[in-house]
Order: sequence, then C-alpha cells, then structure tokens
Amino acid sequence: MLLIRFVAVPMLVVLGSESLSEEKHIDANGVQIRFTDEGNGQAVILIHGFAANAELNWRLPGITAALAEQYRVIALDVRGHGRSAKPHETNAYGLEMVNDVIRVIDHLEVDKAHLVGYSMGGFITMKLMTNHPDRVISATLGGSGGIRDDFDHGWDKAMAEKLDGGASFVDALVATLPKDLSLQDSQIAMMKAMFGNQDNKALTAVLRSWHELTVSNASLKNNQIPTLFIYGSDEDETTRAYIEALKDQMANAEFRMIEGADHLTTAASSEFRESLLKFLAANQQPDGSFLSPMKGNVGVTSLSVMAFLSKGYTPGSG
Repeated sequence: MLLIRFVAVPMLVVLGSESLSEEKHIDANGVQIRFTDEGNGQAVILIHGFAANAELNWRLPGITAALAEQYRVIALDVRGHGRSAKPHETNAYGLEMVNDVIRVIDHLEVDKAHLVGYSMGGFITMKLMTNHPDRVISATLGGSGGIRDDFDHGWDKAMAEKLDGGASFVDALVATLPKDLSLQDSQIAMMKAMFGNQDNKALTAVLRSWHELTVSNASLKNNQIPTLFIYGSDEDETTRAYIEALKDQMANAEFRMIEGADHLTTAASSEFRESLLKFLAANQQPDGSFLSPMKGNVGVTSLSVMAFLSKGYTPGSG
C-alpha cells in the first residue's frame, strides 16, 4: 500500500479557500475532537485523510464552501490529527475514529447525514455505514475502497515502523515509497512545510489501528446506502483495482473516474466537486425536519497554501 493512497492533501500552489471558521469541540471520553459547523440544509459530514486535517483536505480545495451553499457542512479533525487531541495509545483509535463521528452528530442533534470521506476518511466512512446504516443518508468515498477482508497492510506496517524508529514523517514516507516511484525535490520541500509538525507517536497509533476498520465483503453485498466512489485515472494501479473490484462486490454503488487525476489531485479537481454535488442532489433525504439550522455562515476569501500555513495551521498543529 502506498502513502499517496492515504494522505489527502492536494499538491497545488494556489487554491481557492474560505478563511478558518469558528472552531467547536466535543469531549469524546476524554479526547477533545475539533470540528466546524456551517451552512444550512441536510447535514454533510467531511472526514479527511491520514496525516491531513479538515482545512487542508476540504477547505483549501473549495469543497467546504461549495457544499455550504446548499448543505449544513460538518468537518472534523480526526483524533490524532489537526487540532483534535492526539493520544499515543493504539486502542484510542480504530473504531473510536468511527465513534467520534457519531458523537459529533449526536452532539449536534443530527439524526442522519451524508458522509464524505477521502482516503483514510473513506475507511472510516465505509466502517460507519456498515456499523450504523440508520445514521447515513448516502456515502461518498474519494480515493478509497475502504478496508476489506483482502486489504494489504504492508505499507501501513512499514510506515509505522519507520515513524516508531524516529524518522520524520516525510523521511518515513520517502523511505516506504516503492522503488519505481519517487518524489521531486520541490514536492518533498512542500510536504516538509505542510507536514512539519506531526505527532509521529499519534500517527503510528493510528496506522496500527486500521485493522479495526475492516469491513466484510458479505456486508457490502447487502449494502442499501447509496454510495459513490470517486478516484483518479492516475491513481496507483493497486488502489484503482481495489476500488474497481467493488463493481462486482458491492450493491447500490456508483463509480466516477476523473481523467488525469491522481491521489493528491483528485479532491482538488472541479470534477470531484461537481460529481459530489450531483450525487448528493440525487440522494436527498425526503424529510429534512430532523436538521437544525446553522447560523452565521463564514465568508469566502482567496488564500494560497503558504498564506494558510503562515497562520500557523499545519497538518499536525494543535
């Protein structure tokens, strides 16, 4: 497995973005979970990828702003990431990452929501929709086929060992890339700027908990939740094949491949936003009376990656 399957940060120089919205927190059995809540309408929960956060994965590419025009958008920093707490125990992750989503929507008194998960967020999304189908209107997985019975944990084990041995996040990434894949110096420099403040012990614990997110193939055959898979044509071959295998294994699923996009650029593409908005519109909950409106929407500004980072918000900032 490649890291570029799981880290969901668009590698772009300039991206349209909103400014940071007001932060909110809940206490998840002693672990503080940070989230934002904006817009009005049916609830959409955004779940980011490994080593990213809600701002980098969703706000910088303009997805938060696009959705908030029609929906109530709830984006959380998964525990171990962003401005949520970062426990170092493996048992603090796994299913607890799924439970945090339920805790947030319970706190906000939302009965059902659309789920949108990218990369690792897709793992969480798939596990949640199988464990709590009564809480899900629809599910969208970007760059991810979830963790199923035949998932190869080779990369996450290797990455965890490197981090546990004291390697920096980017050095561990470079060391675990396959021999036929390399990063340019400019890409490495950008990643060091974006990932320079990670809590490696927390990320190691996250990686070692992924097995708890496994979903049985049998449960997917009986899936009743409308599900969309979005991925790039230039996604690595193993990931693409893993996603496309679901065409024969999962009921009630749609697939959208974006030409020319890879794991790091799919979420930033206009096709991703357009496909997501079309899918959500086609799967509206008939009765939206369960939703409570959000007051005080955030204004929209234009922000470069470096300007965003100058505010002190990096993937591991807390």
